[in-house]
Parts: sequence; structure tokens; C-alpha cells
Amino acid sequence: MIVSPALAGEVPLYQPAPDWIETFDIESVLAAKESSNDLIVAVDRQVKMEDGQTWQYADVILRGGSSETLAQIGRLQGMWNPELGDFIVHNVQIIRNGESIDPLADGKTFDILRREAGLEKLQINGVLTAFLQLEGLQIGDLVRLRASTTIRDPAMGGHMQLVEPLLAEPIRLQFGRFKLIWPKADNVRWQVAGKDAESKISTKGAYKNLIIEQPLPKQQESVPGAPLRYVINPMIEATSFEDWAAVSRTAARLYNIEGLIAEGSALAKEADIIAGQTSDPKERTAAALQLVQDKVRYLFNGLGGGNYTPQSPDKTWTLRYGDCKAKTLLLLALLDRLGIEAQPAMVHTTLADALSERLPTLAAFDHIIARATIDGRVYWLDGTRSGDRLADLADTPAFRYALPLETGGADLETIELMPMQRPLAQITLSIDASAGIGFPAPYALTIVSRGPVVEQMSAVKNSVSSTEYEELLDGFITQYAGDKASITDREALFDEASGTVSVTGRGLMTSSWANEHNRRTYSIDNYLDNTEVLSNRTKAEWQAIPYAMHYPGYYVRKLQIVLPNEGEGFELVGQADVAGTIAGYEQLRKSEIVEGKLSVNEFWRTAMWELPADMVTAERAKLMKIQSEKLRVKAPELYPPAWLETKTAVENNKLEPIIAAYKADIALHPDDSRPYENFARFYQGTYQYAKAAEQLSFALKQEENPETYVWLASLYHITGDKRAIEAAHKALELDPASLAAISAIAEIYAKRNQTDKALQFLATVENNGVDEDAIASVKAEVMMLEGKYGEALAIVDKLLAKKPNDPEYLNLRCWNKGRANVQLDTALKDCTKAIQLAESSSAILDSRALVFFRLGQFDDAMSDLNTALDFNPNLAPSLYLRGMTYSRLGEQSKSASDISAAKYMMPKIVDDYAFLGLVP
Repeated sequence: MIVSPALAGEVPLYQPAPDWIETFDIESVLAAKESSNDLIVAVDRQVKMEDGQTWQYADVILRGGSSETLAQIGRLQGMWNPELGDFIVHNVQIIRNGESIDPLADGKTFDILRREAGLEKLQINGVLTAFLQLEGLQIGDLVRLRASTTIRDPAMGGHMQLVEPLLAEPIRLQFGRFKLIWPKADNVRWQVAGKDAESKISTKGAYKNLIIEQPLPKQQESVPGAPLRYVINPMIEATSFEDWAAVSRTAARLYNIEGLIAEGSALAKEADIIAGQTSDPKERTAAALQLVQDKVRYLFNGLGGGNYTPQSPDKTWTLRYGDCKAKTLLLLALLDRLGIEAQPAMVHTTLADALSERLPTLAAFDHIIARATIDGRVYWLDGTRSGDRLADLADTPAFRYALPLETGGADLETIELMPMQRPLAQITLSIDASAGIGFPAPYALTIVSRGPVVEQMSAVKNSVSSTEYEELLDGFITQYAGDKASITDREALFDEASGTVSVTGRGLMTSSWANEHNRRTYSIDNYLDNTEVLSNRTKAEWQAIPYAMHYPGYYVRKLQIVLPNEGEGFELVGQADVAGTIAGYEQLRKSEIVEGKLSVNEFWRTAMWELPADMVTAERAKLMKIQSEKLRVKAPELYPPAWLETKTAVENNKLEPIIAAYKADIALHPDDSRPYENFARFYQGTYQYAKAAEQLSFALKQEENPETYVWLASLYHITGDKRAIEAAHKALELDPASLAAISAIAEIYAKRNQTDKALQFLATVENNGVDEDAIASVKAEVMMLEGKYGEALAIVDKLLAKKPNDPEYLNLRCWNKGRANVQLDTALKDCTKAIQLAESSSAILDSRALVFFRLGQFDDAMSDLNTALDFNPNLAPSLYLRGMTYSRLGEQSKSASDISAAKYMMPKIVDDYAFLGLVP
């Protein structure tokens, strides 16, 4: 905030401000807004461009309105490049109660620090930092720094340039000004970007003066999906370059390749090796590019005029490092020796289409590449990339515009978008769901990637431990397999010849099959459905603005799922096959079910830089139509319910491959609780409760926690294991405030006809920090299990008196009345109100169904049970009650099926309902 980062000398100079600088009256500024407590009081920036030098002056005043802001303003600093100019301190002040204190009065000076802030980005720029730590600051003080930097860059051939951001609301300040000064005889061009940015230009003596008041008005909101030229950041640009051709000519002087590779030199030998391998110009170009990319590491060096001036190819090859300038000059020299026509071309890595809106300056670019011409076709070659091979030569860089450097000058060149030849990632995913759709399925995944990810993964592999590297691979795999996928095997193979890395993974993944009109349905994730729908711009002024496409983008995926029962009765729904350019992207999808296997092959590739505004409506409609007909696979209409599928799979040993995968996960991570817990979930999901409990006991040997002990207690209770109470007590030891543990202990006692113990236990934990209402609801359940229905309902009445619209308590009262077979008319009202208030209603529907059943309204009970089971087909209590309802309605075969299912899923359910006096 004190001084914007700037290029400027070995030690700061301490000099008065030059006469051309016009200072403002601080007293008038403060008097205008005496009550202001804004951090920024004033920002006055003045720039003079003359005789090849740019002089940047800043006068900044900040207010220490609090202890926090004092810490921000107490350290003054300026940054500069000593090779290009000076950092000049004019004045430092602390203003306190109208009095001025000079921190430099006793000969104190700024300290100097060489700090390579960009070193982690492989950048050495030689910039120095001068800093002054202010002492004795008090709340209410103003800190003022007036300083300048000067810039004269020999690489610019006497030209000058300026790119300066402007402040805009909601930034607040009492005085703000930007002023640009240049000789009226000079041809300095300028432009201001920003909404409602007002500028005044005048002539004063031999100079032109441009003044902009700051802050500018609040800028326009960003347009959704717009190309960058519509994203206007407030700024001022000025340049002495008359056009882009002048910039091209000036920079071209730095890239004369004549005689850069000496005969007999190491570089000459490298070029001759390539020439001896092939006479094909494209193959030679690819080999030279690979040499520069793979054998020379990237490091930006701004020392010795290196901001614009490249180091020699011989030095680059000797050092084996260089920045984009050095790598490009090396590549150009190699191509020249190999007989390939090429020239340097400057680009900007992030401005994209906005570059064409900028004034011609060297500052408009931050990168340089090579522009090669082979058989009349242009190839853009970037030596700082990695992994490019012959097939990738024609790939289009993402820069949109380039400025070729020619001694005669050249204009900005539009970069034509050409289709990428190799995908950035090719994904092959095979899933074996032959055991059934309700189980985790073994999968095999391969991702073949190219581009920066290859270098990144290789660098990480060589710099971290094997455990950390495996964690990296696991994270990479789960991007494609899903966060919940387990990984039992992983590997990464690097292929230097193709410039790719192939990551493979194996394990188990869960596929979520939903109910759709009484049929199990699985939605297939695919590129078309994940393509972003072009936002519907509501403002009229936005309607004529095109949409920017994501680039680079080229991905291929092959999905194969082995279906149960050899795929019999399974069918695809939605658009199985799609081909064409949709919403700016080439999209291809081919789907089929053949020989019991579902196959989906697809690719997604950027087709254009941007989608014209007049195509947006039609393309949005086209994409939304495809996405509304989502691709999915439907199971047969008579596909067995989950319980029967599980029972059949267990009896026929169809789950062995899945069990083997869980065991492999455990073998890889024997000291981790996670794989044991995952195995327990699988066994519990397949109603093998004793085996689930066994896996949980193994998990607890690795890591004890109260939640797992409560889970183990519930499994022990289901299987009748007497260790249930012990496990629940262990959970409570670890977390005395665990409501789940308290509830488990009390209910286990009560279900063992030890109600007194349950109540005594609850009395001992009332002061454990657990919510008293939660304890009360547990006590109500104990009363219900003892048959003291009146006392139980009285407790719930008190809870509802506090929270009359709590759906949980309303359902509890309805459920308890249904179980007790009392007050059934008001029970219906409670359940109906709870359904209206709750986010999820399946459990409440089950409660109301019980009340209807008690009333003999079997059709109403059936309706609620069917709805509850539509939400969750595996609700054993709802299935059991529906079985009894079918029995009352005379449909005995359906009754037997539901009751058999419920008993398989929950063996104790017969006893639970018999306790209520309900039998099939």
C-alpha cells in the first residue's frame, strides 16, 4: 500500500522531490473529512515519461486507526531493480495531532534486503527491497511516505511504457489522484480502462498533463462466462511505441540467431545427432523441442538485464537451466541449424483475447515461444512445457494472440484454434457388478495423462517418501473412481517416448442405484452431463457478449460395467449415442449393452475459442435437452429386491471377489482402522452382523473411538451377544457426553428387562453435559419398553410443550401412541404435522402406518408403507408391517415375501413386534 512494487538502485537515494511534482495540501484534505477513520487517507501517483526514462512518484498517507492497522502501516517498504534505475526517498512523516515527526531526522535510513519472492516459482529477478520499521506509533497517527522509482531499460531501445492499476470504489480515501506527464512534442499514447473513468488532459508549458481522480466509481459486475476482453480492470496504460510493429522490431534485436551455435560445440553435436536420425522437418522439430523441454530445466533469471534479454544458447546448455527467453532462443538456434524456418513470438499467459485491447508495449507480454513454419503450416512451440511429442506439434497454445518478432516489424497475429491430436487424459474404467447391483464392485482404473501433470508427478515421486507418493496417487485415482472408492493397488508408469504417465488403480467402488417408477436405475456419469450449461444472462447489455470456452480440453473415457445375470433385462435409457459440436465442444458418446456388459465410450474436446452470442440460445437448448434425458441404465422390472439379491449372493458365494478386495485392503493397511470399518459396513449391509462385529473389533484394536464402540454395541445387540453392554460402556468411558452411548446402554438394559438398571444409569449421567431433553427422550423409550405408556407419553408431552413444532418429537409421540395403541386419533394428527415439517419423512410415514394399522385402516397403512419403502426399500420395520398389512388384506403370498425379507434383514424383528402384540 505504501509503494506499489516497482522496478528501480543498489542503495536508496534521499533527495527532495523534483520541481515537476505537484504536491497536495494535506491540511485541506484532512479538514474536508475530519471524521473519516479510513485506513487510506491519500494516494497520489504521478508519472513522468521523458527521454527513455519513466519516473514514478508516489505520495501515500495511511491512518493508524486501531492497533491492528498500526501493525499494517508500521513497516514502510519499496521494491526496485538496481540495474534499471533508482529508488528515491523524498520524505517520511508521522503526523500526530497536527505535528510532523521525521523518522529519518537522526540519520536513520532504510535497510536493504535482497529477497527473491518468486523463488518458489523458479524466478530470480534481482529486485531489492528497502524497508523502514517505524517506532513509537500511536493510535490516530498518520504515516506518510513520498518516494519515487526511475526506470530506464536498455532492452527497450529508448522506448517507455506504463501499466498502472487505478483504485475504484468500494475502496475509500480522502484524496486520490493519478497524473501522467510527457513532453508535448513526444508521441506518447495512452488509454484508460474502467467504467466511468473520467480523465482531464491539459498542456502546461512544454508538457502534456493527464489527470484522473481516484477512486473511480464502482466498476461493473463481471459477465458470466464472458471472454476476458469483457472483464475490465480499471487501469491506465501509456506507451511511446507507435504500434505493435515497433514493439516487434525492438524485441527482435534481442533474438538474432546468426552464429549462435559454433561448429564443433556441444550444441552443434546435439543438432547433428537429430539431423542424422531423420530428414523429416516435423520429426526434426519435435526432437529439438523435446531436447529443450526435457534437458533444460526452467528458471527465470532477471539479472544482467534478463527481464527482456535472453541468455545465450551456449550458456543455457552449459547451465542446463533457463527461462522462456533462454529456452526459446536455444530452440530457435537448434531449428535454424536443422533447416527449420522459425522466429520468436511474444504472448501473454493469462490475458488471452484481452491482449488485443491493450496498447502496444513490451509489458503486454509475459512469455515468449517459437513460431515455426513447416510446409506452409504454422506450429507454435513452447520450450517451457513438458512432454510434447511429434503428435502434439500442431496443438494450439491457449494464448489467443502472439506478436512475432521481426526486424522489419510485425503485427499481432491471431492464433487459430486447431483440434488437439492427443487427449490430455484417457480414462479406462472397468467395473465388475456381476455379483449384484446392491454391492460394492471391484474396479480397475487406468488414467493415461500427458502435459504438465507428468512432470509434476515425476518431481513429487523423486522428492517425497513412498508413503506420501502413494497418498498422491490415491488422491489422483479417487478423482476418477470417486471419494468413497477403496484402493487396494496402485501404480504409476512413466513413458518417456510418449511423454505420458499411466496411473492404474484397483479396489472397490459403490454405485448408487435409485428407484425410478419401481425400477432400480443407475445414472451414468459422463462428459455431456458434466458440460456446463451456458448461464442465462438476464441483463439486456449482456445478450450480445459471446461465451469463452474452456481450453485446453480433450478427454477420452471408456467405461465398462459387467452387469448381473449376464445383463438380462437391463436396458439403456436416455440418448445412448450423441455426436456433434454442442455448446462449443466436440462431444461424442456411444453406449450399448452387449453380452452382459454396459459400454460407454466418449470424448470431449474444445471446438472453438468462444461461442458467438447468436448461437447461445440454440446451443443451450441443445445441451439442456440432452442433459434432461440423462443417460442411465435400468435394471429389469422384476429384479430381485436387495434382501433377496443379498441372500442369493451369499448362498452362491458370489461375494468372494468383493471379500477378497476388502482383505487386500486390510493386508495393505493392517495398522489402519479404515479398511476394517469398511469391511464391517459391507458385512452389515449384507446382514452378516456377527462378521461385521468381528471386523469392528479388529478396527478398535488399531484405533479406539466412542462412535465405533457404539456401532459395535448395536451389532452385538442384534446378534444377542452379551458383550453389547460392555461395548456401550466403553464408548461412554471415552466420551462421557456421548448421547449415542447413553441411549444404547439404557435401551439394552430395558430390552433385557432390567428397567431399574436403565433408570439408575440415566440418573447417573444427567450431569454429564448431555442435553436434558435428549436424556428425557431416552427415558421415555425406557418407559415404553417397560410398558409404562402413560409416563412415557407424559415425558414427550413436556418435550413438545417446549418445542411444539419439532418434527422429531411429534413423530416420537405418534410412534409411542401407535406402539401403546392409545390416543390413536391424536397420534394421526401428530404424524401428519411431523410429515409436513420434516425434511425426510420415511420414518414418520412408518409411524403413521402403524397407527392406521391399529385403527384397522389397512389401505391407508399400505399407502404410507409403500411411500416409505419408495424412499428406502431396505426399511425392515416397514417391510414387516407391510407384510402384516398384506395378511390382513388377504394377500398372503405378498405378506410372506415381505415378512421373510424383514426377518432376513433384522432377525429380532419378530420379537420386537410381538412385544407390541402384533403378529403376522
